[in-house]
Amino acid sequence: KRYHSQCEWSGEFMKMEAVVLYVIVIGLFYMKTGTEECLQEALEYFESAIYLLQMLGDEMNVLSAKKNIAKIEAIFNGDGDDISHDEGNDLRLSLRQYKYWLGKLGEQHPITIRRGELLAHALYCSNQGVAAGRLLTKLAATSRQVHGPTHNCTLSATSALKDVKERRVFIESRKQWFHAL
Repeated sequence: KRYHSQCEWSGEFMKMEAVVLYVIVIGLFYMKTGTEECLQEALEYFESAIYLLQMLGDEMNVLSAKKNIAKIEAIFNGDGDDISHDEGNDLRLSLRQYKYWLGKLGEQHPITIRRGELLAHALYCSNQGVAAGRLLTKLAATSRQVHGPTHNCTLSATSALKDVKERRVFIESRKQWFHAL
C-alpha cells in the first residue's frame, strides 16, 4: 500500500477543487443560456457540484449552488420573473465568495475574476454602482494584462463594466429601466 505525502494530498485536493469550480462555471453558462434544455443541463451540473462540494466541505459554495438550483426550479415553475430575493444577502455571499477565491487562487485567476464580476453585480443591484464600476475596472485591467484582450474573462469584465457605466435605473421588478443622467 502506498502512502501519500501531505504535498501530494494537497495537490490532489486543489485539482478536485478546480474540477468542481469548472463544473459550476459550466452550470452558470448553461443557466445563462436560458433555454429549457440548457436549464436542465445547468440543474444537473449544479447538483453534481453540490455533491462534490460537500465532499470538499465547502459549504459556502454549496449554498451558492443551491441558490442557483432554486432559481432554475422557479423558472420551471413559472415563477422565474417574480423571484424575490434579499439583495443584501446576495451582496454578503458574493463578497465572502470573492474574498475566499481571491485568497485561494489570487486576483489573476479566471475564477476569481468571475467571482469579482458576480460581486460587482451584487453591488450594482444594491445601488452601489460606483463601487461596482471601480471593481469591474480593476478586474478588466487585471484580466487584460494577464490573459489578453480577447480572453473570455477580459471580454466579460469589460462588457459588465460597460453595462455599469450606462447607469441604468431599474423600476420595480427590473423589467423597466431608463438611463440616469
